[in-house]
Amino acid sequence: MVIIAIMYYPIHEFGHWLVAYVDGAEILGFYPFPWWENGFINACTIVNEWTFSSTHTLIFFLLAGFLITFLPSFLFFTYFYKKNQKSWVLPFTWVIQSPWASSNDFLNIGRVIQNPNLGAILYFGATIVSFLLIIWFIKNAKPVFRDLFLSE
Repeated sequence: MVIIAIMYYPIHEFGHWLVAYVDGAEILGFYPFPWWENGFINACTIVNEWTFSSTHTLIFFLLAGFLITFLPSFLFFTYFYKKNQKSWVLPFTWVIQSPWASSNDFLNIGRVIQNPNLGAILYFGATIVSFLLIIWFIKNAKPVFRDLFLSE
């Protein structure tokens, strides 16, 4: 499960990089592996925002890290959970992590469209959603972990 969580950031940043690369935007830096700096976990794709073909593409760039991680993990989680397979906990770690790790991207969407209130709503909404998902995970994962660690 720890490996799944560690793999999140490179794939998240790859989503940003992919949109910038396909659009032909100027990529100034690509740092897919997280490092600890000033109390924050940082991994980033640095671009020249003025080189995107449109504002819509820039917004898609900001959403790409979230979309490339959340959508597949949600689909895998749904499939495993409906089949009553205990492996649902693995993709669900990304379902939890996606909104929280993308919260700064959501703030930047508000900055790009010149509506900081929308950015703040998306930011706090993502944080609240992640918190609620953690509560749901703790409630529903207890039997899974109990079976894994107490099985004979």
